[in-house]
Amino acid sequence: MNDIKHGSFQGTSWSKEGTGSPVILVHGLGMNRQMWQWQMDSLTPHFSVICFDLLGHGESVNPEIPCQLSQFSGQLLALMDGLNLESCALVGFSLGGLIVQDFALNHPEKVNALVMLNTAHGRTKSERKAVLARVQQAGEHGPASTVEAHWNAGLVLIFQQKILKFWKKYVAGSWQMTKRFIRKSIVF
Repeated sequence: MNDIKHGSFQGTSWSKEGTGSPVILVHGLGMNRQMWQWQMDSLTPHFSVICFDLLGHGESVNPEIPCQLSQFSGQLLALMDGLNLESCALVGFSLGGLIVQDFALNHPEKVNALVMLNTAHGRTKSERKAVLARVQQAGEHGPASTVEAHWNAGLVLIFQQKILKFWKKYVAGSWQMTKRFIRKSIVF
C-alpha cells in the first residue's frame, strides 16, 4: 500500500500518493479530488499522483467571488511551486480540462504531458445556458441530480443507458457496485 500524504498550501487542499514522475489530476465543476479515487490503484505504482480540490470545492478555500479560469490556473501554479515541482503531467476532467489547457498555454515549460477528458469547447449560447442550469440544479439538489443531463449533453454516446445506470450510483456515493466496471473502463 502506498503512503498517502495530505496537506494544505495557501488554502488548497491536496493529497499525494505513489512514486515516480509527478502527475496532477484536476477534477471538474462541482466535484472534488475524491473523484479520482478509483484510478489510484492503477496510477500510483507508476506515478507520484497529486490530487487537489479546486477553489470553492471540497476542502479548499471558498473565494467570496466566482473564480475565473486564470485563478484556477494560478492555484495550480502555486500548488506546483509549493510542492517544488518543476514540471509534471496534467490530467483534467471537464472544467479541469479547461484549467490544464489554460495552464499548458501559459506555462508550457511546466507541462510534460497533457490529457483533457470530457472537456467542452465551442459551446453555443444555448449550450452555455444549459450548463449554468445544471450548476444551479446541483447547488439546489446535489450533484447526483445532474447526471442524466450530463449524459444527454453528449459526454458519452456509446452504451449511454448502461453507463448512465452505473454513474447514477457513483455520483450518489455508491461506488461499491461499480468499482470493477470503472477500473476496467477508464484508460489513460
